[in-house]
Amino acid sequence: WMHVNLTGKISIYSKNSTDGGLTWGNQYSFPHISSSFTSADVSIAFNSAGEAFISFVDYKLALDSGYDRCAKSLDGGITWSAPVSVCSGQDSPDLPVDRPWIVCDKSSGAYAGRLYVVSKSYYASSPPQKVWLSISSDSGNTWTPIRELDDSIPCDLLTNIMGTPTVGADGALYVAYMSWHLSQNAFPRVICTKSVDGGNTFTPYTISTLS
Repeated sequence: WMHVNLTGKISIYSKNSTDGGLTWGNQYSFPHISSSFTSADVSIAFNSAGEAFISFVDYKLALDSGYDRCAKSLDGGITWSAPVSVCSGQDSPDLPVDRPWIVCDKSSGAYAGRLYVVSKSYYASSPPQKVWLSISSDSGNTWTPIRELDDSIPCDLLTNIMGTPTVGADGALYVAYMSWHLSQNAFPRVICTKSVDGGNTFTPYTISTLS
């Protein structure tokens, strides 16, 4: 969760339960990159072996630096590895580190265990804002450079649009987001872009047109 101290600074905290939520263990606090940083937007995914992966954004309030970070736990959330950077706010002019949601492929397919972090442009960045993806194939130790997911059907006129990811039982990756791109459609649309090859290529589909 996002823990706010008396000065308003946010840190990411966690606790674990081994009895279905009846009792909870010791509190764990995730370190900042710098004492001048604050954090937000935490999410957790598990792989099929029960290992946990947590992602969050760690950034400077001046917005001249920030990172999406990921750590893993091999003991059910009692202890966590040192966080590594998934991507940097400097990777694109739109500060692509907002809302870093993490999911894991728990199928028995070719990309089993692969981790995906979907982020978006910082909410106050100048349009056009975008939806971004980074991938880890080594249990969160290293991450690919970000790639744009709304490239064929852009978010365009819409801002603060986050991508929502999930992985199907067959290992397919789905990311839903909203688009309002007038050259393609006069109305806003809900889009789902799908990858069946581990996030290498995507095919977009229209879920709904808001007319």
